[in-house]
Order: sequence, then structure tokens, then C-alpha cells
Amino acid sequence: MIEPRGEILRLDTSEREPAFLLECRNGAKIRLSEAAKTVLELRWDGRTFDEIASELEARRIRRADGCEVARYYDAVNEKLDRFEAAGGGEIDPSFGFKRTIFPKETAARIAALFTWMYAWPAVAVAFAMTAVATAAWIAGGHLAHKPHFDASSIGFGYALFFVSLFAHEFGHASACQRFGGRPGKIGLTIYIVLPALFSDVGSAWKLTRPQRVVVDLGGTYFHTVVGAAYVLLYTATRWEPFAFATGLIIVTAIFNLNPIFKFDGYWIVADALGVTNLSKQPARILRYARNRLARREAAPLPWRAPTIAALALYSTVATVVWAYFLVRLGLALQHQIVAVAVLTLGIVHRGSIGSAAELRTFALAVFGAGMTVYFVYRWVRRAWRTTRALHKASAPAAAVVSTGDTSTAAS
Repeated sequence: MIEPRGEILRLDTSEREPAFLLECRNGAKIRLSEAAKTVLELRWDGRTFDEIASELEARRIRRADGCEVARYYDAVNEKLDRFEAAGGGEIDPSFGFKRTIFPKETAARIAALFTWMYAWPAVAVAFAMTAVATAAWIAGGHLAHKPHFDASSIGFGYALFFVSLFAHEFGHASACQRFGGRPGKIGLTIYIVLPALFSDVGSAWKLTRPQRVVVDLGGTYFHTVVGAAYVLLYTATRWEPFAFATGLIIVTAIFNLNPIFKFDGYWIVADALGVTNLSKQPARILRYARNRLARREAAPLPWRAPTIAALALYSTVATVVWAYFLVRLGLALQHQIVAVAVLTLGIVHRGSIGSAAELRTFALAVFGAGMTVYFVYRWVRRAWRTTRALHKASAPAAAVVSTGDTSTAAS
């Protein structure tokens, strides 16, 4: 008997061939082909390579002799070693540090208190409450009539909004727990250059695709309920912070549902289509199209025509959005560096900092430039680490799968 490297489970995707997921002991989540899954499980069970070869042929997976199976087994394990050594699975370079606020045990206990929110009667009440709040918000036209808030309303309103972000993350965790998953920690991170909260729901990979979509929507669901409560409270009390917090919730919900950046909308599209590593598919689709146009051999795409069409559309939109974003980011960085240089020269020339307004401008410029450089640094560092970890030729039997954290912008 050989000690297993982790737990292997069936992955619910839209691909024509079965897909499996190995959850390693260090948290890495690695996709396996059916052949790799079979070879690993049988080897862990103590079978010889000749016995495994016979079993592969009996299951009509692959024809091979014992020596070929042994080489394949070694190649798969070598690749798994590199994936685990590369940081316990894929680390998206868009995310910076992660600071835990609720450990997984605490998060699971709190999430368990709200799993009833996914029972149909509770969902119906929540939708009715949201409909009433929406009508009250539209009828009141508060933001249209009074778009400016005083400092007190903004401060208390942002505090209420920040509290609502935790409801968002526990919405994901509660949905995951409702369907039998194990929610992980909840905490603070940096996504690109924005402070954000995250909820580790990587165990949702064990769920069916419809269940994963519910987990993805769970954060917006809870967030909407809190926003509806704020609207009703504002209607009853006319306390301005409730209105300000509601406005922030609306903007955040719209932003979170975009499918390009790795917020809720990204995971909704990925799970609805049944496609793992969605962010990598535009490059894959482009390579396939380029090879076909050049009449070169192209490995067939694993999905059926409707999914391929949807991915082609997604790839086009994602490419345009990311190109626009990177151009804007570069222009912003240039502007920030120039602003820092000009303000620094002014301070040095005068020998003093100057007015409070100038100090705020200088601090914001330094912060913006620093965060932008930090984001670029993480991308370069991740690309370098990935290149070093995966530069060797390896069996096409395993691939890292994103962990499935869902995040909410906090500012």
C-alpha cells in the first residue's frame, strides 16, 4: 500500500470526457485525467504496474504495458510534485496578501446559523422583501434629490457598508455548507489594487454545477437582503447613512457580477458553463483558432459546440476588457509617477510640505503608484515562479485548478 497524496473526486464539468480533482494534503487542487486518476488510485491500492495496465485495458481507458504505466506514473507524480511545490495550487497574481479574520472553524459555525436562508420559503420572503425595498427606493428617489452627504453620513454609511460585506462572504459560506461543503476561512485581501474580502469555498468543487452556481450567487443574495433591510430602515427613520450604504451596495453588486475579473460573476459563468480555469480559456481558444487557420494540427477542444461558442464570445470580451484595463493602468501609473515627482520637487524647492490639500494629493499619488507597482510586481513574480515550476516537459494528465475563493471589493 502507498499512502495517497490526497482525496480524488469527480468534477462536474461540461467536458465530453470525465474529469477528476485531486485535493492534496497541502490544499493544492489539481485536475486529473481519467487515466491519471485510475493509475494513481490503483497504485495507492498496492497494484503492480502490470496489473494496472490490464485494468486500464479492461476499462477501455488506454492500452499499455507495465513499463509504459510505470513511466506514466512517474511522470504524473513528478508533475504533482511541481504543482504542490509551486505554492499549494494556483495563486492568482491579481490577489495580494491574505489576512484571516474568521478562521475556518469559526466561519463554519457562523455560516451554519444561516443555511436556512436557502430554504424555498426563506428565499421567497427575501425576494418579496427586496421587491418592496426596490419600490420604496425608486419611489423615494433619494439619491436623485440629494446626491451629497455630509461627513457624518459618509462615515457611518461606509461602516454599515463594510458590515454588509461580511454578510456577503457568509452568504457564500452558508450556501456551501447547505449543500454539504466545508466552508473555509474568511478574511481580507488585495485584489489588483483594491482592498477586498474573501471567502474560501474551495470545497464547492465537490458539488454539482447548479449547486456551485448557487454558492457563487450566495454572496449577492445575502448582500441584497441586507441592502433591502437598509432601504426599509431608511424609509422608516430617514437616517442618511442607510441610504449611503445602500448606494455602495448597489454599485458593489453590479461590479461583483461582471464576469471578467475574479469576483462572483466570473465564478457564475465558469460554473454555469462547466469550465474550469475560465481565465485561461481565451488563450486556449486563440491557440486552437490560430492552428486551424494555419492548417496545423490542433488538439480538439473538450467541449461541445454551444459551450465553445459561449467561450469564444467570452474570450473576445475578456481580451478587449483586459487590454483596455491594462492600458488604463499604464496611463494611471504614468500620471501617478509624474504627480509624485512634481509634488516632491515642489516640497524640496520650498523646504516645506505646504497645504493640507497638497499633502493629501501627495499621499494619494504615492499610494496609487505604490499599489500599481505592487500589482505589476505580483504578476511578474507569479509568471517567473510558474515558469520555473513548470518548465520541464510533463504528462498531459494533470493541471492546477483555481481554488474557488470568492471575493468582494471593499472600496
